[in-house]
Amino acid sequence: MMAFVPTSCQHPISSIIVSRNNAVSGAVVDLVKFEWTRCLDGYEIRFDRDQPCGSEPKKEIVAKSEKVELYRPTEFPGLFQLFADKPANTEGMHEFAEGFGLLEGADREFIVERADLNVMLKHQAAMRHALELFDQGKSGELVIAFNNGGWGNLRIELDYDGGYRPLLPTDLSKRHQLRLVAPSLSSVLVPASLVQFMWLQIAMYAQSNVTLMRCDRCGSPFIVGTGTGRRSTAKFCGNACKVAAFRQRHGGMRTDA
Repeated sequence: MMAFVPTSCQHPISSIIVSRNNAVSGAVVDLVKFEWTRCLDGYEIRFDRDQPCGSEPKKEIVAKSEKVELYRPTEFPGLFQLFADKPANTEGMHEFAEGFGLLEGADREFIVERADLNVMLKHQAAMRHALELFDQGKSGELVIAFNNGGWGNLRIELDYDGGYRPLLPTDLSKRHQLRLVAPSLSSVLVPASLVQFMWLQIAMYAQSNVTLMRCDRCGSPFIVGTGTGRRSTAKFCGNACKVAAFRQRHGGMRTDA
């Protein structure tokens, strides 16, 4: 059993991909309840030689240690596209695992320390195919492939929504105050794996009015539009790339100068 090293993941994510307003309390609550694990010491490629005689050893991506941390994939609205963009080879899958962990088999009860490289590549190929259908406007084919492929199998849970919440930011002088929210129940979607979460992202992206953009500096995907907190004119995936691009244009000048 691998050891958990919890991270602080308590703040709400205000994006149409992962949240909604509770009709009773008015609070922003998670639509998707999901945490995942990644190895703190990274991953390595190994050959599984425990194969039938005459068979070629298969490649696996294996955690280097039993030290893992919890994180929230919901903080990466364009994660599905990031996975699809990786090179369809050993290096691409290893790079993705280094940043986000393995695709399947990790939860609080049982953590799988290794993944079959070919299985990861098959998941990527299926995801690329789905995104191609969407980009080509073939909605009917996408629906059939998504439903028949079992890409959307999810568990639904009831979540308790109550207690103290921050005041809505209409009055900045009260932004640090809390209010008591009436207890209520909310239904949440609970993916069983990281790959299932990314399929959910694709489904919600396909039915939304948001736009997938590419960072002008690093090329990483990010989402803009209603409910994302990002303007449609955004050019960078985050502040780090925005600051780096500014310094590059101004010869290393500080942004606060």
